[in-house]
Amino acid sequence: MTDVGNKAENLPLLEFTLTQLWKKQTNFVITHKSYYEIGGVKESIANHAKEIYRQLEGKKQKKLEQIFIQLINPENRTAYTRRVANRTNLGEDNWELITYLNSENVRLVIINYNQEKSQETVEIIHEALIENWGRLHRWMKKNYEFRTWQEKLRRQIDQWNKLNKDESVLLRGVQLDVTFKTWYHDRSNDLDKEERSFIKQSWELQQREIQERKSEKQRFTIAVSVLIFLGIGIIGLIVLLNRQTLLITFIVANKQHWAGKNLKNFHIPKINLSQATLLQADLSETNLDGSNLSNANLEDINYTIFIHTKLNFRVLIFQKQTYQMQI
Repeated sequence: MTDVGNKAENLPLLEFTLTQLWKKQTNFVITHKSYYEIGGVKESIANHAKEIYRQLEGKKQKKLEQIFIQLINPENRTAYTRRVANRTNLGEDNWELITYLNSENVRLVIINYNQEKSQETVEIIHEALIENWGRLHRWMKKNYEFRTWQEKLRRQIDQWNKLNKDESVLLRGVQLDVTFKTWYHDRSNDLDKEERSFIKQSWELQQREIQERKSEKQRFTIAVSVLIFLGIGIIGLIVLLNRQTLLITFIVANKQHWAGKNLKNFHIPKINLSQATLLQADLSETNLDGSNLSNANLEDINYTIFIHTKLNFRVLIFQKQTYQMQI
């Protein structure tokens, strides 16, 4: 009774110890030797766990590790506490072994039923098992980083469920990259169905957002290209128009000095060449539509264009004769 103390939570441990002692009784007699052989109250359950572990085959030993690391809160690296896990957390593949661990002759875990979640829950029979089973400490040390990350993930999933699976709660950025590359591929078997679904949906959302950004960037690039193309076209048109305007301005400004000059194939419609000196100028195939040539000196010009061009002129000097033209 001294080893048990006066704490009510030690009563299950006392029950377990007495059960183990009774298995060693002879003629209804329990000895101190038997008590120390099982490790006393504090270590009896740990020694019992060692024996159960030894009896399991290799695959089940690995499953036992998967189960027990889920039944411990990784609060810090030294002071671990029990965690109540639901059946979903532990996985259906492990349930047969969990049932065995809860059996009367083993009793390393306790199975209860959660009415609110409508499923079974599992917890370690007593904190003494965590405190005194060295193998369990080694398992937690090896899996500490994973279990710490997993508990954070579960809190985020709880928040996600409370907000009716709002996408804003899903993993993103570096957090998702670390989750997917570090844990999802390597520890998928240690994740329950909901955790895998949460990570998968986070990844799919990020891929959609990346694709949307790529599409938006492509649309922007196309829009910019079109604007640049239109801009170049407009600039070219402005240059062309300005060039034409400069040409017409230059011809008009020097209309007294075009005698004998070559103005062949020029496009200068509606130009004002009244009183211009175009003596012997070559105006063949020149576009002079709507131009004013009144009183211009057109003597000896190449005037083929006049045959099919409407011009605004009244008096022409041609071959040293003056003609009155009506247009």
